[in-house]
Amino acid sequence: MHGTLNSRLFAPVWAKTDGISAAAGARVIALDRHGYGLTSHHADRTYRSTAQDIAALAKFLGLERLVVLGYSSGGPNALVCAHELPNLVAACGLISSDGPYTIMEP
Repeated sequence: MHGTLNSRLFAPVWAKTDGISAAAGARVIALDRHGYGLTSHHADRTYRSTAQDIAALAKFLGLERLVVLGYSSGGPNALVCAHELPNLVAACGLISSDGPYTIMEP
């Protein structure tokens, strides 16, 4: 999960590490959060709706397990995916993560 103002449009930067990911057998999917990159803003978006988006994408791609990684403001999105999708998310990593910007209901 990208941090604020980042998106898949920064893909040329990742070209430096594509070989490392491929050699490790990893497939990196950089999904734009709503309102970033070329996506539309959705005023009713929640952290939980991001988890629902990830579940739908995983189903579409035929992924049974995955790892999420969140950087900066992408951290809370990655963390809620791990919480909401325990049968899908095998591991969750946070890098310089922000906390959630809203109070989450139980």
